[in-house]
Amino acid sequence: MLYALIIIGIVLIAYGLLLIRDEKQRRGETFKEIIVEKEKDDSQYISLLVSNQELAKKVNSIDTRMAEVLTGFVDIQDMLGRADQESHTKVDQESHTKADDDANTNMEYGQLAQKIKRMLRANMDVDEIATDLNIGKGEVLLIQKLLEK
Repeated sequence: MLYALIIIGIVLIAYGLLLIRDEKQRRGETFKEIIVEKEKDDSQYISLLVSNQELAKKVNSIDTRMAEVLTGFVDIQDMLGRADQESHTKVDQESHTKADDDANTNMEYGQLAQKIKRMLRANMDVDEIATDLNIGKGEVLLIQKLLEK
């Protein structure tokens, strides 16, 4: 029986050594697989970093172009504002000129109406008034009718 126990012990030790050797081989393979996997992950990470840098360059380029376009828009707005001010100034000057002309015309028509009124009181004919004042007969008749009202 003693021999049987020694043989069983030797078999168990041998079997344990085989299991330990297989475990070391499996750990080595697993470790190699982990390293290979890590290298793949690193290469993906590196390619992501490269694409991220390229994207950052493109975004910076777009930002620069947009700033240039915005500056151009601001310049255009300034030019349009100046042109608008100039046109308003011209319109204001023209409206003042027109208002002055209208005032002068009103004064002239007022003076003309007074002259026609005096001439009508002096019993002058419409043709004579038109000829003396260098205006049309219709104008004289119109002013006459307005004076009567």
